[in-house]
Amino acid sequence: MSEAVKTQPPKRFRSLTVTLTLAFLALSLSVLFVSTGLEIYFSYQTQKIVIRNQQLLVAQHAANMVQSFVEDKLRVLAQAADLNDLAISSERRDVLGNKLLGRDSSFRQLFLVDADGKELATASRLSGLTSSPLFGREEPLLVAVLKGKSYISSVYIDERTNEPLVLIAVPAMDIFREPKGALIAEINLKFMWDLVENIHVGDTGLAYVVDKQGNLLAFTDTTRVLAHENLTTIQAVGHFASNVSHTGQEDKISTGIQGVAVVSTFVALGTPDWAVVVEMPVLEAYAAVVGILGYSLLIMLFSAVFAVASGVYLSRRITGEIINLSTAAQELSSGKLDTRVKIPSQVRENEIGRLAAFFNTMAGSLQELYTGMDKKVQEKTVQLSEQVTEVNKSKSAILNLLEDIDAEKKRAEEMVVVRTRELSDEKARLLASINSLSFGFALVNSEDQILLQNPVLKKVLEFSAEPKTIHDITELFKAADSKIDLDIAGSCKRCMELKEPVEFKEVPYGKKFLRIICAPILAKEVTIGYVFLVEDITEAKVMERSREEFFSIASHELRTPLTAIRGNASMLQEFYGDKLKDPEIQEMLADMLSASERLIRIVNDFLDVSRIEQGRLELKKEQIDLVDMIEKTVQEFQKLAGSKKLSLTFAPPQAPPPKALIDKDRTKQVLVNFIGNALNYTKAGQITVTLAHEGQSLTVRVTDSGVGIPLANQSLLFHKFQQAGDPLARDVSQSTGLGLYISKLIIENMGGAIGLEESEQGKGSTFFFSVPIAA
Repeated sequence: MSEAVKTQPPKRFRSLTVTLTLAFLALSLSVLFVSTGLEIYFSYQTQKIVIRNQQLLVAQHAANMVQSFVEDKLRVLAQAADLNDLAISSERRDVLGNKLLGRDSSFRQLFLVDADGKELATASRLSGLTSSPLFGREEPLLVAVLKGKSYISSVYIDERTNEPLVLIAVPAMDIFREPKGALIAEINLKFMWDLVENIHVGDTGLAYVVDKQGNLLAFTDTTRVLAHENLTTIQAVGHFASNVSHTGQEDKISTGIQGVAVVSTFVALGTPDWAVVVEMPVLEAYAAVVGILGYSLLIMLFSAVFAVASGVYLSRRITGEIINLSTAAQELSSGKLDTRVKIPSQVRENEIGRLAAFFNTMAGSLQELYTGMDKKVQEKTVQLSEQVTEVNKSKSAILNLLEDIDAEKKRAEEMVVVRTRELSDEKARLLASINSLSFGFALVNSEDQILLQNPVLKKVLEFSAEPKTIHDITELFKAADSKIDLDIAGSCKRCMELKEPVEFKEVPYGKKFLRIICAPILAKEVTIGYVFLVEDITEAKVMERSREEFFSIASHELRTPLTAIRGNASMLQEFYGDKLKDPEIQEMLADMLSASERLIRIVNDFLDVSRIEQGRLELKKEQIDLVDMIEKTVQEFQKLAGSKKLSLTFAPPQAPPPKALIDKDRTKQVLVNFIGNALNYTKAGQITVTLAHEGQSLTVRVTDSGVGIPLANQSLLFHKFQQAGDPLARDVSQSTGLGLYISKLIIENMGGAIGLEESEQGKGSTFFFSVPIAA
């Protein structure tokens, strides 16, 4: 038994090979299932977002067109109503009606009616009408219009032309701007049919318009519109009719207007109360996801075949040498002590090679000591067993380590893929948000280089060459107006240093007025750049100036006739009051005088606001003794306070205060407003006026025990046309809501301060104003 004998390994079932093959196949298929599932899921989510945005964009565009059409007709009717005064002649009404019909082809008929629904004038493109379109609609129409509101009827179909029509009405005012009738127009809505027919949603998608009751107003199949079909059974229409928000409903699959499964959404117009509904068939909407699913299944099939082949090959490579070693050991155990294991060069240095070397060593030793050395054979067997155990432990540890490394690698790769996708989505959302801003936007780094800008920036600044740095934008402003000394780059640098925004409110730029803001970008308290914002405020500036000029001119024009009315009414009351025996006539004359005086006060308030806001308030500052002025003003209100059974007192300071540098008449105007408000809002108790010398100012406080001001209403104080008090506490019709606003402007123009010091509902309030003392 000294020669090695080649033996063929017995053919038998190799369980280790099959086990490794199945494990490799299971692992591969698991990875494929997970990756394919994630791909399909994210593809489905992405497709949902794309479909939702596409449908909302189409629906919003159509809704904006319909809404703009209706609002334009309301605006034209409102302008015509201002000209169609109920007091003008019927000839002039006819001329105005015919001009309006000639101006807009969508107007079919016009009616001017009084408060009882009686037709005062009509204008029509049609002839031979058998019935008025107002029949059955007069009551709701007149109720809305006489409240000063516009009215839009439900859509109806002309029986002769089969065209959709709607009635729109606006108030017709008398010379006192009170609604005394209505200007009504019958509008042709056939443009909605043409609009819906031209809307394209994918290849087979469609759109239609419904009203709040779910009735079909516009659709490519006009026979269904003419049949007054109600679509509330359709999910999107039902949500609109039930005032359910469409947000989140677009993702759900429902049955559409054509009876097929669709993905739908809607956009409500607001005025009128209609909605545009957009639908797309499910198969078209998710065609991309279905395609991805088919490709994924095909890839999985080929991958499974490849995994089986690879598993068989790798398993045999791994277990081949172990099987040879097992066969040699079996032969050795059967008594063939000359059996040796051939060790290939590729495994000589690994655990299997070491195991084979140990085996050969053991076999040689066993062969030499076989006869008469049982003890030594046993020792060598124990030693060999320990070495095999060590090898198995080492092998197990290495396999576990390799499995851990492979698992960690896969987890890291999956995290990288997910994070990359999240960053990509976040970037897309950020760019979409920036591009949808209504003002110019530029993202600038700390080196003044523009990293990102939206299309509105080019529209506002009207540049031909795209600016690369903030200095290029500065040059654009210098080119627009060389007289402007505006250092935009320096101001933006300053905002980074101060870590707070810098704003330019009204910057002329050619024929525009712009508002500019530089805001720093902070990352862990470190400024890494800034945001440059530009807003076109030209229209707002023009509207503000026009409004101020209108108030000023209107107030001047009103004050002259009102002064004459007050003077004549006062003379009639003074010279002929005793001769008028009828109490009703005396009361009418007193009401006339009171109303004219109130109107003059309102006009004066408007004039004050106009002067102050336009910077034309002239203050005659002089040194004034506030104690004397307050005492005289309080004395003037004693009679009124006594008539209301209220205590009105002035508590002067113990030490004579210094004189104030103020405009006496304007300061008295503020004090009169404070005391007047206190008297109006106090039913019982007292009103106290105090004066205190505080630093470089004199502070006047007016404290009452009236109803107080709720905390929620205190923010309305000192704003135009705002009254923060309880409307049940006094007659609010006697106030314009301008008193405190004018007082605030006067005090601030004199360099003082004004405000509400404290107020508790049911217990009273304390108002104050402070003015500077004379040097």
